[in-house]
Parts: sequence; C-alpha cells; structure tokens
Amino acid sequence: MLFDGIVFRNLLYRFLFFLFGLGVAMPYYSATALHLSADAIEYDYNVQHIVASSNVDISAYGLQVETQKLDFRSNKNSISIPHTFKLYNTRSSFTGDSLNYDLDSLSGHISCLEGSLGRTHITGEEVIINESELIFNDASFSTCTKDSDSVTYEIQSDRLTFYPQLGYFLAQDNRLSISFLPFKLWIPAFVYG
Repeated sequence: MLFDGIVFRNLLYRFLFFLFGLGVAMPYYSATALHLSADAIEYDYNVQHIVASSNVDISAYGLQVETQKLDFRSNKNSISIPHTFKLYNTRSSFTGDSLNYDLDSLSGHISCLEGSLGRTHITGEEVIINESELIFNDASFSTCTKDSDSVTYEIQSDRLTFYPQLGYFLAQDNRLSISFLPFKLWIPAFVYG
C-alpha cells in the first residue's frame, strides 16, 4: 500500500532533514515525492493520525527508513517509531531501538543508536535531538574498522555532541583506547570534524 500526502510529507521532511542532514543544509522542496509503504496503513482524517505497520518503508531525497511501525500524529506534530528502525542513504547507515520526535519543538529522543557516517562509526545508548544538535550519551566513535590489522582506536565518551549543520563532533569526558596500549587514556574534550 502506498500513501503520498502533502501534510505528512512536509512535516516528515523537517524531521528527516534535521536528523539526517549529515552536516549539509538540505533544501526544502514540498514538491518532491515522499513515499510511505507498509503492509497496513491506517489513517484517521478527523484527528490526522497515520499508523503504518509491518514492513514500513519511507523514502525521500535518497534517504530510506525501514521499521515495523510508524505512528504519525499531524494534530500533535509528532512522529514515533516504537520498534527497531534502520535509516540509510549512500553515505550513512544507522539502526536504533526506538525514536520519538516532536516537529514543533524540533526535539526528540532515540534509544540505542548505532551506525556510521562516512568512515566514522558512532554508537549512543541515548540520543537527545535538539534544534541544532544531537547529544549522544554513553557514546563511542572511531574511524577505524573493527577487523583492521593496523593500529586502531576508539573513543568512549560520556557525552558526544554532533552539530549537523557545522559537521563536527565535540566529545566530553573521554576514554581513548588504542589497540597497542593495555590501558585507556583519559581526554577531557575532543573535537572531530
């Protein structure tokens, strides 16, 4: 089943472009198609509520989101993905346990996000989404592949802040693991990008 609606499309674009703009300000075009497909889609016109379930697939501007359930409330401008989801494009791929996002305040929450942005691998037990930043709590990141035979590193951070429009990370209270060292090095702050 395929749903293509202007209200849903425009509000969802704001969410997708902020969360996955990936350091590049993307243009906003309401004429671009957004496709939502699922095994079942329920729409309540009176309260502007859409629930898509089972094999949910959303695509727009080269971004793809796959999950088992999407709950969109237009009257409250909120999006909820209560189950595991995967978001990807040609440059990045992320998975998470759940997502809640408020389109009015441009804020939200993701549980257990893991993935890669280009060569940078990122994890976060909790991700707080604000208008201008993503805050990863209990995070780690590295630009090394796990199966690399060369020297590798990973930075574990209590708080990692990503500024998508600026394209950099600020990590605070960090522990640096380097493959040839038997201990971790503490680094108070680290900027990457």
